[in-house]
Amino acid sequence: MPTIHLEERSDDGAILDTLSGDVSDSDWRILTKFLSHLDRAMECSLIRREIPRITGMKWEAGEMKFNAGSYSNAELYELLHVLRPLILHKEPASFGAVRAILGRCFKNKRLSAHLKELQHIFDHGQLAAYMQVSIGEQPLFDSSLLRIWLNGTQYHTEEEKAAAWSEIEADLTTESALAIIINQLNDRVFSLVLLGQIARTITSESV
Repeated sequence: MPTIHLEERSDDGAILDTLSGDVSDSDWRILTKFLSHLDRAMECSLIRREIPRITGMKWEAGEMKFNAGSYSNAELYELLHVLRPLILHKEPASFGAVRAILGRCFKNKRLSAHLKELQHIFDHGQLAAYMQVSIGEQPLFDSSLLRIWLNGTQYHTEEEKAAAWSEIEADLTTESALAIIINQLNDRVFSLVLLGQIARTITSESV
């Protein structure tokens, strides 16, 4: 069970903040497994060339339209495959598991606030901090929309969620709905990378 001590210093060497905590052997294994999954994910083609983001929103014929950069189905399926152990809550080395370990092992207000911010980005995406659009009672910039798509059409085939996704496509058009989805996946990767930076700094201290 290594005890980790970290210091944040200014450019002139002054200590700005300190971070210390004890990491159990089981937690350590989860952190290293998370980093292994993340390293593998970073090699997939869509991440290497940068996952498309929403590039435009406009009203057209009384409807909100969303546009995102292009990508192939093969690129998307590869991305979903490598992200599975990182974004599914029940996976042992997921974003949620690692965030919980860091928050539990390192009692620090600045780290806690940063982890909370990363969780918000992971769940809702960066656009949710500035705006929200809903169809009926379904917010579009929200983790619930991504779960509907993943559980209804990708990782699982739950009939209720598949039907809900079909309704969203009908209201938005498939192109607009998928533009939001790829944007949310982009934000999830963004939050995973930032969480990975913390985990990598901590694990490197024992080397």
